Amino acid sequence: MQLRLLRRWRFGLLLVVPVAIASFPSPAAAQTVTYQVKFEGNWTLASTPGGVVGGAHFTTLIGGVHGSGVTFWAAGEQASAGVELVAELGSTPTFRSEVQASSHTLSVIQEGVAGGGTGTATFNIDVTTTHPLVTLLSMIGPSPDWFVGVSGVSLLDGSNQWRESHVVDLFPYDAGTEDGTEFTLSNDDTDPQGVITRIAGTGKFSNVRMARLTFTRTTPPPPPPTPSVSLSASPNPVDEGQPVTVTAQLSEVLANSVTIPLELTAGSAEAGDFGALASITISGGRTTGTGTIPTVDDADTDDETFTVSLGTLPAEVTAGNPSSVEVTIRDGDEKPVPPTPSVSLAVSPNPVDEGQPVTVTARLSETLANSVTIPLELTAGSAEA
Repeated sequence: MQLRLLRRWRFGLLLVVPVAIASFPSPAAAQTVTYQVKFEGNWTLASTPGGVVGGAHFTTLIGGVHGSGVTFWAAGEQASAGVELVAELGSTPTFRSEVQASSHTLSVIQEGVAGGGTGTATFNIDVTTTHPLVTLLSMIGPSPDWFVGVSGVSLLDGSNQWRESHVVDLFPYDAGTEDGTEFTLSNDDTDPQGVITRIAGTGKFSNVRMARLTFTRTTPPPPPPTPSVSLSASPNPVDEGQPVTVTAQLSEVLANSVTIPLELTAGSAEAGDFGALASITISGGRTTGTGTIPTVDDADTDDETFTVSLGTLPAEVTAGNPSSVEVTIRDGDEKPVPPTPSVSLAVSPNPVDEGQPVTVTARLSETLANSVTIPLELTAGSAEA
């Protein structure tokens, strides 16, 4: 790349700069926790047994807080232009721009290290449940392209809980961009460019850490959400005269027992059609509790309903979904079937004089709401048609 064709005049002179953390908008629902971060250099004869070079130092820490959708550097991958400039020059602007450009970045971290090879830096960062990862780089100066850092270290543990503290020992990496085996600057480019490689235990370095990062949570994590309680009923519909079981279910286990108040409201049922259930107790360590409501076998012939709702809840729980359930009482009585009206016939006068008309009357046993037509059949007896 063009950057690597330029001659580099370097002095490793990046000393102490004020902390600069640029923040980007984060999701409103994300939980925010603050950590104190402490960098401690350990460039000693233990980490470089051949000696500690004059002017040994760690350059400005540069990186960011981000989500899992981005990786800014990784062992086995080629260094970006920004990583190359940090590793070879201690120069931060390009890598800073790379971190800022990602939509997965929550904030940019830039912090000077004071005190040479055993220098320190202490600063605070904010992380969220959606952006719990930290990436940082610092050049081992002077050197060809050697650096220490972390890539996407998470401050959430394996149970997705915030760590109280987290210590990461930092070992040297070669950026794969410049040749050289000594603590010197202005070496030839690596051609073709290599990949980022851990170099602890090789060349100038022992297997002793070059530095350490300690993350300490300074604010307590947000309290866990209050468990919710929801209701269900079974059987539903319930046969008239049989009990219905109401279940109250918690979204999370509570250590102590909790009593869930209930309210029963008549719908099409009357108050005397069902019994009472004032509350349900859920024992500590369990998520469900039950209670029964009797129903009355009455003379009514229609299905009836009533509603069971959550009452005024204790502080330990909130209303979940559903917070009420309508119960149907299924009627078991047979409804009387009204008789079908009958029709009868009468004629007048009878007998009728020859040549005179006869009137036929159709009479119903019950009145009908609508008109009805009664068909007739006339059959000859001794008369001819």
